[in-house]
Formats: sequence, C-alpha cells, structure tokens
Amino acid sequence: MTLVRDLLAGGWLQNLLIGILTLLITPFIGQFIDGRRGSIIGLAIGLTILIWIIVSVWIRRILKTPEIPGQSKPLHDYFVTPIGLTVLIWIIALVSLQRVSKAPEAPEQTKTLHDYFLSDFNRIVAIQRSFTLTLEDGESVKIDFRLHLDFDGKSEFISFYIPRVDWVNLACNVIATEGYKHALNIKKEVAMESKFPTQLGVHTDELKFNGSVFIYHESPLFESEKDVLIPIFKSNELSPHFRGVDYAYFRNNPPSKPLKTSSQKQ
Repeated sequence: MTLVRDLLAGGWLQNLLIGILTLLITPFIGQFIDGRRGSIIGLAIGLTILIWIIVSVWIRRILKTPEIPGQSKPLHDYFVTPIGLTVLIWIIALVSLQRVSKAPEAPEQTKTLHDYFLSDFNRIVAIQRSFTLTLEDGESVKIDFRLHLDFDGKSEFISFYIPRVDWVNLACNVIATEGYKHALNIKKEVAMESKFPTQLGVHTDELKFNGSVFIYHESPLFESEKDVLIPIFKSNELSPHFRGVDYAYFRNNPPSKPLKTSSQKQ
C-alpha cells in the first residue's frame, strides 16, 4: 500500500499513466515500423518502461530524504517527471526500433561489358576459348570468344569480347574473315547430347550455325566503320551484332518507360 501511495503522490500517478499508455502504444508503433518483429520490440520497450517506473518509485521511497523548505529538489526528482519520462520513452523507442528495422537492400552492383559478355545467354550451354591477335609491329590483344549451343532450337551462334584497343575495326575484320572459324572449330573438341524426359536427345552434330555473331567491344565503333564491316560479315553469311560500352550503360540504367518502336504512335 505504501508503494501505491507513493505512486499517487507528487506526480507519480502521471508517470504511471504514461508508462501504461506507452505499454499500449509502443507495440503499434513497432508494428508500423517493422511489422511483427517491431511490435514485439515495442511491447518489450513499453513493459520495460513501466517496470522502470515502479522500480524507481520503490528506490525513491527507500532513499527519500525529508524535504527542507526553500531547498531545491534533487536532480532525479526533476528527471522522473511526466515530461522527462515521455522524452526518455520516445528516445529509447526510436533508437531501439531503428536498430532492429530492416537494413536497406544494397544497390545492385554495376556490371561491366565483359560481365555481360559472360552472362548474356546464360541459359544456353556455352564453350569459351580465346585467341591472340598480333599486328606486324608486335602489338597484340587477347580476344575471348564463346560458342553458344542452343539444343532446344538446334542451333548455335558465337560471341566475341574485344578489350580496349585502338584498332578495334581491324579486330572485327579478322573476326569476320577468320576468327569465327576458330569458334566453330571448338565443337570438334567436345561431344554433348541433351536429353529430356519423353524427348529424343539432341547431339552437338545436329546443331546448325545460324550465322549470328555478337561482338562486345570496349573501344568505340563509329557507324561509318560498321557500314564497312557489315558487308564483310555478310559475305561470309554472318549476321553481326555490335555491343559497345553504351550497351552496358543501358543495361545498367534501363529506361523508366519502355522505349517506343516504329510501330507505336509518336
């Protein structure tokens, strides 16, 4: 009964009501911030504050000294007031809920053009090799290439990656005349067969080259240079697809709205 009387005396009733109110409100605040987990944390915060109030009153009752008229009150008498306790409640609640709230997802890492060379068509079996192209002055560059085996479509196509060089158009010329043959010859090194339930297997010998050649080039290729290269590819029944650094940029930064095609109204 003495503890109850202390609660009702000197503003403790207000503190008790604030503690009870906090116990009821914090679960809803926590649920709004972090769902069910936040609701549980909020309930724990409210319960902790309510217990803290009762324990503080009990300690204050033991340590309480007679008040002397005209003498200022101890600091804890000012601290444990409805206003001070309210501020403490919200500081604890906000800090605690902020710490347990879900961490924001890390932004997706920007991919390089070489990354797209490796990841494009990743649902299709691919065999990767490389060859070195050397000029007469001794300058050389290593060109990676992949032979993509599409067993479902019974076809195959090629992709090349050309690092940054000043003579990228010359490298493309070599690919159009000789380089693509290196890729097609890979199939002679391996023998694969795809098998699916209720379906006949498809062997690599059954795959037909569809002529598509995807060229990933770090150095820029001007349209005028492409206009010269395309007929060279076509003379060998090849269909070139040039993918430069702008391709990687647009893949990393897709437009917010789909691009309009010629069939759409402008």
